[in-house]
Amino acid sequence: MKTLLFDIAITGHHAEYISHLVDFLFQEGTAGEEYIFVVNPYFEQEFPGIVEKAGKIKGVTWVHIDEEAYKNVVSAGTVRRYFREYRLMDAYAKKLRPDHVFALSFNLVQLGAALFRTQYSFSGILFLHYYRMNRNTASEKFQYHKAYYLSKLFTKNPKLKTIFLLNDQEVVDETNKHLKTTAFKMLPDPIPRLHPREGFDIRKAYNIDPDRKIILHIGSLGNRKSSPETVQAATKIKASLQDKIALLLVGMATVPAERKLLKSTITVSTASSKAQIVWDEQFVPSDVMKSLFDQCDAVLIPYKNVEASSGILGHAAFAKKPVVATGSGLLKELVEQYNLGVLLQAPTASGIATGIERVITEPPLHSQADKFIKQHSPHNFAAMVLKDHLDINS
Repeated sequence: MKTLLFDIAITGHHAEYISHLVDFLFQEGTAGEEYIFVVNPYFEQEFPGIVEKAGKIKGVTWVHIDEEAYKNVVSAGTVRRYFREYRLMDAYAKKLRPDHVFALSFNLVQLGAALFRTQYSFSGILFLHYYRMNRNTASEKFQYHKAYYLSKLFTKNPKLKTIFLLNDQEVVDETNKHLKTTAFKMLPDPIPRLHPREGFDIRKAYNIDPDRKIILHIGSLGNRKSSPETVQAATKIKASLQDKIALLLVGMATVPAERKLLKSTITVSTASSKAQIVWDEQFVPSDVMKSLFDQCDAVLIPYKNVEASSGILGHAAFAKKPVVATGSGLLKELVEQYNLGVLLQAPTASGIATGIERVITEPPLHSQADKFIKQHSPHNFAAMVLKDHLDINS
């Protein structure tokens, strides 16, 4: 069996997932199977250790896509990009002739999978699913129905084997039932085992007083993540608690208008609150990120898109830090199931302020973070992805 694993993104969980798969194959071997990783043109430049380890595994081939082809895909608008990414994946599949193709970011190729047929079978990970999408406005209803009909179409493709949904067994069961299929399966979102940076001190790095509780808001920042509301929450926290709190934002706001809004909100909120507000506007290395989770007091994930899970939840659980999370969707269910933190009534400035007050004064007891971590190990994740193809003809 020859399997092609395709993912041309390079940030965040994309590189993490590929690293988990390489680690698994390095430890367990390929058992006579052949795996071809088709990745971003700059992957080796950014992650030489992963590529070096992959080169030591018998049966693993590493392919960087053409730089011009990559630019052609990412420069396109949404619909055009979906077609271009699918055609790029298909072009490499036709060239390399795998039996099976696994799209690590199936959302970007699902349109092609719905419309076209191939000689090879395929599987993938679907990150955004129609089942939990909001349907309050006309725009939300349109997005919901678009995702629904896409799912209905690609599940009719006879070459489809498995579509994995992260962490969400309820949606797996309901989708299989509703679409009359068995293709959807639950995949535990892996929690990477990171090592903190030696000598890193969060308070020295950001000049935070030792008597302040550090509330961390990390990752890709912006309106979807309620980053402006998080900053505004500094002004809504009880006056008696404001000088005991530091809001630490770490990450980039990549949309120019959202970055401008966040900066202005920080300026205004800093002037009217005794809470300390710090924004480290960069993508931090993984060892620094691990140090941040280890040394903060709580983690904010007040996201507005509640149809998906969050890798930040896993990092917080591994560091044994409570979260302040959106009180709906999959995040709510995971936080409740494993008692991982405090839930918000709404991701508004006032709601987030109340959540911060609660997590400081009434931290959750009897967390089941260890159980959550065990079920979401990178080894389990990789085993499910890499062994999924083995019963392909059954």
